[in-house]
Amino acid sequence: MATLLITNPTAGHFVAWVGTFDDLYHGRDGQYRNKLMHSHAGWDNAYSGLEVLPDGTIVAINYIKYQAGPEKHSVVSTRFKLNETDEIWQTQGRVFCRRND
Repeated sequence: MATLLITNPTAGHFVAWVGTFDDLYHGRDGQYRNKLMHSHAGWDNAYSGLEVLPDGTIVAINYIKYQAGPEKHSVVSTRFKLNETDEIWQTQGRVFCRRND
C-alpha cells in the first residue's frame, strides 16, 4: 500500500502497514510501517496484491518505478514475515526502510 500522509517518510512509496483492524477502523497509526520499496515516480505505484503463504511469509506484489533514470515501471515482488519485521521494529522504531533504499 502507498502511505497517504505527506508528512511521513514513507509517503508515496510501497509500504506494508502493520496494525489491527481496530486501528484501521478508528484511523490510528497502527504498530508500524515497513517501507518495502522506494518509488522513483512519486505517487504512481501501489496497485498491490498480497498473499500469505502457509509458513506465514507475506508476498507483496506491486507496480512501481524502483530505480531512477529512464527505466519504466516494473511489476515487482518482495516477501517478509511479520515475526522478522516485528523484531526489526523493536530495535529501529515505528517506521523502517529496507530493500532498494
